[in-house]
Amino acid sequence: MEKNVWFILDVRYPTEKAYGVTTNFTANAIQNLGGYDVTVITPRLDTSFSSSVKSIEIRMPFNKIREFGLKQNHMISKLTFNAWKYLYPWKLFKVIKRKNNLVWLRDIRMSLLFCFFRYKVVCEIHREPSTISKFELKILNLMPNTTIAVISEELRTKLKLKYKNSVTAPMSVNENELIHEAKTHNVNKFIVGYVGSIHSSGNKLSVDIVLEAARFLGKTDPKFEFRLIGFSAEDVEGVNGDSYSDNIKFFGRLTRTELLKEIDLFDVGLVIYPDTKYFSDSFPIKIVEYAARRIPIIASNTKAHQRILGNDKALYFELNTSASLVDCIYKVATNEGVGELILENGFNWVKSLTYENRAQNVLNIANF
Repeated sequence: MEKNVWFILDVRYPTEKAYGVTTNFTANAIQNLGGYDVTVITPRLDTSFSSSVKSIEIRMPFNKIREFGLKQNHMISKLTFNAWKYLYPWKLFKVIKRKNNLVWLRDIRMSLLFCFFRYKVVCEIHREPSTISKFELKILNLMPNTTIAVISEELRTKLKLKYKNSVTAPMSVNENELIHEAKTHNVNKFIVGYVGSIHSSGNKLSVDIVLEAARFLGKTDPKFEFRLIGFSAEDVEGVNGDSYSDNIKFFGRLTRTELLKEIDLFDVGLVIYPDTKYFSDSFPIKIVEYAARRIPIIASNTKAHQRILGNDKALYFELNTSASLVDCIYKVATNEGVGELILENGFNWVKSLTYENRAQNVLNIANF
């Protein structure tokens, strides 16, 4: 009898955001294994994006009340968002049966409710949860029908998870997106690229340091070009109110195919998250995407980036000075050996981090 895997989200899907990309490609990898019927459930289906797996919209109960609450001030909006996590599973129980079914969630609270009703559950966790959710996680960790998939080994240790029912499931890439052969680049142009939003879960990311570096390099050498993907010029303010330098191009949001095509033009890829508590557990998906496409990585000097990339898979710059970023860019641009070493180390690391391996590892621990 065919087994069913249900990916349950409490936010819109499909989406270009990291949670959507990870869900989509993990679900697709399971589907390609054969013997599984895979479905993604979302309370709001976004028809402006496409998905490689079957996805259905099941609205939240009392959805109009919920939407009203989400539009109120921050406190009411947050309470509404969390309260409905207790209600949504009750509606889904009518759709998903227990036998031969596995539910895969990104929320501890909803995972706990499914566990109490004896569903087989995978709960995927990407960062240290809140105080209340930590308590819920302790209960979830005791449940025999639960597998907890965490983004890193460090997070598994921090959360004191049982090894017999937990597994590391880092950010991944599609196996067919790995570039095994060395690439050639335009020697008359050096492209510095950045992929991502300027917001992450409500936290604003400053790209001012990138704009400053672009301005400086634009004045010293015309071969340097900056390509910023994921937002438009209107989304950010110019440095010190000045206009943008001519060597910056904004691309907005791109399809997956368009994104990979643009990434392949990069001579270096930037990662610019701050070194704050919120981002201490982060594993930016752009890191594995750059590495898979054989792009040398220049990352802000944070504990999270050092943990993921170590000393041999990236150059690091300080976020409080554009001179530090410019220095890293110059090192790669003027010394071919520096960039080659970084990209080879990155590729050798990432080639095992495929969605196929990610999906299979979790299913093995879940015994499903």
